[in-house]
Amino acid sequence: MSSSATEATSTTASSTSSASNRSSATFVPAPPPAAPLPVAPLPAARRPDGCGNGPPITGPLPQPSPGNLGVEPGNLGVEPGNPGVEPGNPGVEPGGLGVEPGGLGVKAGGLGVKVPRDSRVEVEVVACGALAGHIREIAARRGWPVQVRPIAAALHNRPQQIKGHAERMLATPETPGSRAVLAYADCGTYGALDKLTAQAGVSRLPGLHCYDLYAGAEAIEQLFAEEPGTYLLTDYLIRSFDKSVIQPLGLDRHPELWSDYFGHYRRLVWLVQESTSELEESATRVAERFSLPLSRIETGTRGLEAALALLIDPRS
Repeated sequence: MSSSATEATSTTASSTSSASNRSSATFVPAPPPAAPLPVAPLPAARRPDGCGNGPPITGPLPQPSPGNLGVEPGNLGVEPGNPGVEPGNPGVEPGGLGVEPGGLGVKAGGLGVKVPRDSRVEVEVVACGALAGHIREIAARRGWPVQVRPIAAALHNRPQQIKGHAERMLATPETPGSRAVLAYADCGTYGALDKLTAQAGVSRLPGLHCYDLYAGAEAIEQLFAEEPGTYLLTDYLIRSFDKSVIQPLGLDRHPELWSDYFGHYRRLVWLVQESTSELEESATRVAERFSLPLSRIETGTRGLEAALALLIDPRS
């Protein structure tokens, strides 16, 4: 076997390896996590998409060129089956109006007034749709009295619109008397969410993007320092790759554009939250599309949970 073929199956594929030599993707266990590296993320640095894939750039947000569909490669799409709206409850629980049954001669719910679905809700979490599922699981396990209100993850394709959607959510709470937190990192908004949180008096998750929450900012910065052509994957992105990437970029209609979007990538790194056999198969298919080696780092959701705890239950 040639040396280039050997390199194509390693976790750090050479940028000079041919596409044919990188046609079979294999899972290669990542090395044990190293001690934190003395590399701090640069506040002014951003990646070209809202999810952090691609080499760092500085300065104004790049404008889409004609014909590129207005999106950058690697962005997240819409969570399957999730319109970005929390299921509502059009009725009123008995006693929800503060009136004893029969006191006004009106049945509970008869006025068509919407009241909180759960009187225990103390915190509304306005969340990126890509994080909403993990946040619900963590909140249920920790017993946090929260309501998760997801915003469609497809906005990562239009990060300049995230602030407006988040602002409307924060301005229209569904649970009177609750407080709100914003479950977003910067996510390609170039500080717009920081301005919003300052104006609204709420807090957000730390980091430039959700990858920082899973693996740690220093580890992510080191991955890109080692290989700028690193494409990061999460469980969510693998599970929804067609709807998140292929369809929004028009690659289902124009597969010949694949190399224009992804030809500069040299390796895939899967940040694994909770692996399943189904996800393993999907990850393999994604790697085969790229014809690149795939390595994995077991991150779990510990970092996300710790960051949420500081927002939701700072006394814990």
